[in-house]
Amino acid sequence: MNRALVGLIGVLAVAIVAVAVVLLVRDDEERPEADIVGLQRFSDLGNAHVETAVDYEQSPPVGGDHVGAWLDCGVYTDPVADELAVHNLEHGGIWLAYDATALDESQVAALAEQVPDNGIMTPYDGLESPVVVSSWERQVALDGPDDPRLVTFVDTYENNPIAPESGLVTCTGGVGAADAASVAEQLGL
Repeated sequence: MNRALVGLIGVLAVAIVAVAVVLLVRDDEERPEADIVGLQRFSDLGNAHVETAVDYEQSPPVGGDHVGAWLDCGVYTDPVADELAVHNLEHGGIWLAYDATALDESQVAALAEQVPDNGIMTPYDGLESPVVVSSWERQVALDGPDDPRLVTFVDTYENNPIAPESGLVTCTGGVGAADAASVAEQLGL
């Protein structure tokens, strides 16, 4: 190997280390935070792609291992597999989960109007509040679609930079509403 090539490799190695350090420091500085009453923060969640069901500590989950498929963004009228929705969170998305027995039709419609471009909305069985909004490692239980904390949460955590793959993959190219149940069944979820 000639000297110029060795020198270039050395410079590239130093540059790569410098970029990694800058990204780590920037990540800490750019972690979004909001002063939202009831906001729960979680950390050290896995984000591996798995081919089995995952036993999440939170319900709905706020991150963790998940399947390789994600959901197309939008409003879902049937519950979806947690493992699909968590993949959306990994991409920096927002998940609006609601208790279908606690909201009437007009409230569900009002909630649907607030789904951000990179968000999903699904009914979710067993919620302790009418609405729970989640992003990677962040979650808050809400009183309903008109709870002002929803807007603050979405404004703060949409495209969440602490999500492992925030901004790397869009909400298209995933599983749509028509296929979500069959994909979950195929995966054994």
